[in-house]
Amino acid sequence: LAQSMDMYRTAEHAQNALQGQLEDSRKHAEAYQDQLRDLSMKIEGHMAREHEDACLVGELRTRVEELKHAEANSCSEVQEQQIQASLQLELAQSMDMYRTAEHAQNALQGQLEDSRKHA
Repeated sequence: LAQSMDMYRTAEHAQNALQGQLEDSRKHAEAYQDQLRDLSMKIEGHMAREHEDACLVGELRTRVEELKHAEANSCSEVQEQQIQASLQLELAQSMDMYRTAEHAQNALQGQLEDSRKHA
């Protein structure tokens, strides 16, 4: 009976020690699980920011291309306006030269008629 009681106490101590180790292991596992959850949330946050950054970069690239296209169109419009202004200037100069020639012709014709009248 004494031996049985001794074995029972030894088994009870072993069981208590194992239960303590099991409790410690459970606490460590919970701590690791918390750390993994925190790391997972950080990784998800970083991935979300990377996705947002990638979207922003895509939007910026699109906007740059739109601005380049608009600039090219604007340059074309400016060139077209410069050509039109140049053509209008040439037309105005031609009209002025035509009027000058017409006045000169009228003056010469008037002189010719005066010469005929005197002759």
